[in-house]
Formats: sequence, C-alpha cells, structure tokens
Amino acid sequence: MMGALLALILNLFSFAASGQECPVEHHIFLIHGIGGSARTFGSMGEVLERQNACHRVRTFEYETGHPELTTYDFARSFEAYVRGLKSSGELGPEDKLSLIMHSQGGIIGHLWMNQIREHDPETFSQLDAFITLATPHWGADLANFGLSVVLALPNRWEDNLSPFGRRELNEMSFGSATIRALTSVAPLVFSSPGPRPLALAGLLPSSPEAPKEDDGAVPVYSARPDVIRARVAIDLETMDSRIPESVFTKTGHVPFVLVGASHVRLGTPGIASIPQSCLKGRSHPSLPFIINHLEGRTPASSKADLRQYRVTIFVNNSSTQEIHPDEVRLILPFHFPVPLAQRMRRFHAMAHLQEGQAFTFSGSLEGLKKEVVPVKLRIRNKPERTIDVPIEPGYSTILQIDLH
Repeated sequence: MMGALLALILNLFSFAASGQECPVEHHIFLIHGIGGSARTFGSMGEVLERQNACHRVRTFEYETGHPELTTYDFARSFEAYVRGLKSSGELGPEDKLSLIMHSQGGIIGHLWMNQIREHDPETFSQLDAFITLATPHWGADLANFGLSVVLALPNRWEDNLSPFGRRELNEMSFGSATIRALTSVAPLVFSSPGPRPLALAGLLPSSPEAPKEDDGAVPVYSARPDVIRARVAIDLETMDSRIPESVFTKTGHVPFVLVGASHVRLGTPGIASIPQSCLKGRSHPSLPFIINHLEGRTPASSKADLRQYRVTIFVNNSSTQEIHPDEVRLILPFHFPVPLAQRMRRFHAMAHLQEGQAFTFSGSLEGLKKEVVPVKLRIRNKPERTIDVPIEPGYSTILQIDLH
C-alpha cells in the first residue's frame, strides 16, 4: 500500500515537473521587423508568460539587413524553425500557435501562413491568433526614402552602414511585387477558417491643422490589412473605355485598433516595445488588446475621423505587344487634390527591381467620406481607359490591370 502511494506521488511530481500541467500549450511567436531583433519586443515574452502558465513565448530572429534576402526567404526560414520544433516534440500536434509581429514581421507571417495553408494543413489548423503591430501591408513612404538612400551607397558601404537590406526596403515600397501578391494572399487567408486576426496601428498626437495618421513610419491606411481591391483584364485593341467602380470590393475580415504609440520607442510608447514596468502592472497601449485577443476576446474596430488614403495601380503587360514603360501614363483630374510632387513624378511607384509598372497617389479627403475619382490610363496609340477608382479615408485601394 505504501509503495503504491509513493509511486502515485512520484508520478504526480514527474507530471508537474515535466511541464505537462497544460493539456494544450499555446506557443506564441514574436517576429520583429526590418532592422529589428528580439529586443524589439522588450519584456513582452515575460508579460505573456506571466499572464498564462500555458503560454510558451519564443522570438524568431532572422537575417534582416542582408542585401540579397527577402521576406520570402525569411518566411521559409520561419517555416523550417516551426517544423524543427514539431520534429523535436517541443510543439505537439494538439498545441496552439499564435503570431505577434511588428512591422515587416507581419508580411513574413502573411507569406508563411499562405505557404502552410497550401501544403501543411495540419500546422495551419493549429493557428489560433495572428496579430500585426504597425505592419506596412500596402507599403510605406519611409521604405521608399530608405531604398533611395541605400541604392545610392556603394555596395561595400551598404553592408557596413545600413541595417536595412535593399530587397527588404524594395518589398515595402508601394510598387513592389510582394505587395501585389499580398493583395490576393491576405484576404484569401482570412476569409477561410483559420487564425483569428487583429491589426494594431500607431497614431501619433496631432492637431486639426496638421493631422498625423501614422506612427512616424507606417500610415494608418497601410497598417490596416483590409483593402479596397480589384483585378481587371483590358484588351488593348477594344474600345471599351471605362472600368466602373462596381469591379472593386472592400474586404472586412480583420478587426483594426488604433493606439497612441510610435513605430519604435521615440518619446512615446513603441507599439511593440513592452518595458519592464509592465511586469509590475503598469499599462502599455498595445498590451491589453494583445492579451484580450490571445484569450479570445477580440475588440471591436476603432472608430476614428480619418482622412488620409492611398491608391496603388499595378499594370502587367501580358500581351504579345511590346510597350515601353514611358508609353504608359496615369492622368488624374486637374482639380483632384494630390500633392504637386506626385503629379511631377507622374505617380510612379518606387520599387526598383523591374517588377512591372506601378503607379500610386495619396492625399487627404475633406468631408471624411468616400469618393470616386476618374483616373485615365493612357497608352500610346491605344484607346484611352477611364477607371472609376473608389477611395475612402483610412484605406488603401489597390487595382491590378492585366493588359492583353
């Protein structure tokens, strides 16, 4: 009798000591952004593990800053990392997975999710929450500026002076092939049964005279994963002259929350940087939303009087006719308010790796309401097309045009 009791006690002790007190563990992966590291998240891992004994938090670090690596490379590295944890038994088939991603990390997460959705449905079914923190889903002006600076550096200087890889910066420019791909990938992932998404965007203090709808790096319309989008085919020889607003659809899959935070810690709380003080119960603008979402309590989307928008138009020539880039132009009505600099650049988007033609324009809408702007697509010696493009404050509109 005494031996059986002792065996039971030893079994209980072994059960507790093995960390199996949680029948299902919740593995939470933190993925930093461009130029970042595990330090990006501060004490977030400690906070989340103290919040719930079943949380297992890991930070995935990748080789950001490498001039030749892309988010696709980093997504494959993350896939190998997760696969290794599953092979070793650290991540069991019944466990849950969640991702919390800052900035570029959200793009890596999107690409990874689409990879496993197609060829690893078991892992995809384990996904629980997908949280982006100021991810430039649809691009950022800062990436355009950074890319221009990096490309001006000699290669030997770039390796030593720039913490940002040229391909990473190019991907977050408005005209990149990665953004074009995400236009299809992101809504596809979230419209199917799968992870519960949540997107947070930072909103810096502003005044009515000088509104700021960004966190110092990523504008609100780009941090919002939902998008107004369309894809159309144009026969270069037909006389159909108008593409109506009705071809566009507006996705609405992702709860979207605005918080008072900067992209990184610069005078205001960093949207992903959880300080040590939060271990003692002090507040952080992002933390309550992250914790509630992980525990199944997803907040309603923020309501705000936003004004800024962006439109990006990709033009893909899949016809047999050779069309020089200079022969394709985008024309906006003269009265439509966009910055003069954008008109002077002819609305060219900024990706530099010969990924096809793209145009972009942005601005602020007065009256805080949706508008439709007639945009002319002009190709030399071809019929002119007018595209009725819907724009809405706080959103990106993305149109893909396939020329046949």
